[in-house]
Amino acid sequence: MPRAPRDKQSNSSTLQADGNQQAISSRPARQFQSNSDYDFSMSVFLDFCRIPPADKDVWDVIKRHQIHHWFAFIDEDKYELERLGFAFGPDRLIPSGISRLRKLIRQ
Repeated sequence: MPRAPRDKQSNSSTLQADGNQQAISSRPARQFQSNSDYDFSMSVFLDFCRIPPADKDVWDVIKRHQIHHWFAFIDEDKYELERLGFAFGPDRLIPSGISRLRKLIRQ
């Protein structure tokens, strides 16, 4: 999918989480539309993993470790995510979401 020229892209995408606005990417948010369209926002990725995109605790860990793209989670297991500070639910849902995405992308 072609990208808009850099000057046409938004300067910042944001996510509203419990009243705190947090920058999540300098790219505009995109939806998962096809098997080849895997460059979507972190909030879309979290939703795909069945994690509420407005979960403040998850965003705090993402921000603390400067995780800017969901690719950072590839090959990470629940133990590594727990070590980073993710709670029981997200540390299991993120690897599961990565596994489901890999299956979709391969099709």
